[in-house]
Amino acid sequence: MPDCACQDEWLSPKTKFVLSTTAAVAPDLILATDDLAETHGHAGGTYLAQYMPAGVLPRGKKAAPEWVAGFAMLFGVIKGIFDAGRIPTAEELEKTLDLPENAKHAKLWKAYAKKDADCEMVLEALVRGAKYDLEEGDFQDAWGEELDALPSCDDHDFDWNLVEDVLVG
Repeated sequence: MPDCACQDEWLSPKTKFVLSTTAAVAPDLILATDDLAETHGHAGGTYLAQYMPAGVLPRGKKAAPEWVAGFAMLFGVIKGIFDAGRIPTAEELEKTLDLPENAKHAKLWKAYAKKDADCEMVLEALVRGAKYDLEEGDFQDAWGEELDALPSCDDHDFDWNLVEDVLVG
């Protein structure tokens, strides 16, 4: 039994807080940059989209805003998984999207996945975006007090390689 407060013996409270908070703010930030997709007909410049493979980013005045809305929706679902005390692995995200109460997201999920974008890609964007915001100091500036109040784990705090390996697979 580990001495730390990590969930499933690997996800530290501090890392979970950074990931969950990033997932919580992502939909609003993604949708706030949606005008770029509408104006330019592609998702370039949309919050967190820079972490997506270029081949899955849509082109076209109709496709890009729909993809962006689907991308944003997925972060909301990820936040809900965290809030339910679960870990948003790709398998868990797919399972959650298949629940009857999430049928309302089917159109957005389809728009997001149209060019072979998948759950692993959105989770990778989450991990990379959370890591970047933490390392650049933006996260600490906004949520430093809450983050500092959480228990630390020398082995698992901000082990982004481990987080990516578990969440993304």
